[in-house]
Amino acid sequence: MKSGLNVVSTCEELAYPWLSHEEEADALDALCERNDVAVLGAGVNPGLALDRLPALLSQGTGEVRRLEARRVVDLTSRRPALLAKAGVGLTEAQFQQAVEADEIGHAGLAQSATLAALGSGLDLDELEEDVEPILATRDLAGPVPVAKGNVAGIRQIARGWQDGREVVRIELVLALGAEDPRDEVTLDASPPLRLIVPGGFPGEASTAWSVVHAAAAVPMMQGLVTVLDLPPGRS
Repeated sequence: MKSGLNVVSTCEELAYPWLSHEEEADALDALCERNDVAVLGAGVNPGLALDRLPALLSQGTGEVRRLEARRVVDLTSRRPALLAKAGVGLTEAQFQQAVEADEIGHAGLAQSATLAALGSGLDLDELEEDVEPILATRDLAGPVPVAKGNVAGIRQIARGWQDGREVVRIELVLALGAEDPRDEVTLDASPPLRLIVPGGFPGEASTAWSVVHAAAAVPMMQGLVTVLDLPPGRS
């Protein structure tokens, strides 16, 4: 940035850094302004499937009363690091210990919920996040063998509230043999909308292409920006 270069990063917290790092985000924004550059956190999750996509769909409706977005990923052919992040192979007790130690779980889901709300015209006054294990109902012989009763994956949910009412629910399922992998968005609006991407966005490829397309757009921007600031199409 000090050399006059724009930055696109896949750092999950950078998708909406004001959520948990407000002071640092403001300082980063000021540095961008001084050097006439832009910084953006991008990717598929966060950055597309659970946040930018719901915001885009809301352009085709009136007031959005509630939104749900769900991403289901079968980990059978995914990289080992993602399996470790989902706690695959752990016992249920080990899983809970790892969650408490902040050693497993997906970073960026709360940021996705915030972006989806902002992009859909919803104003959140409370946000909460839950994590639970998905236990194997039989022995699984995947890239990491899982005994029946041990952890086959993770379910993580971010909920956003407005005036005591849940208006945003973002769910991520990462599991070996997950049924019906997909990306899904449902808007309770006028008219209501529901979109399903069968199979879901392929994680690695879609993340890479999201960065490539964002890199073409950021030279036209300035400051610390989000995917909601990107043009809807390719630059």
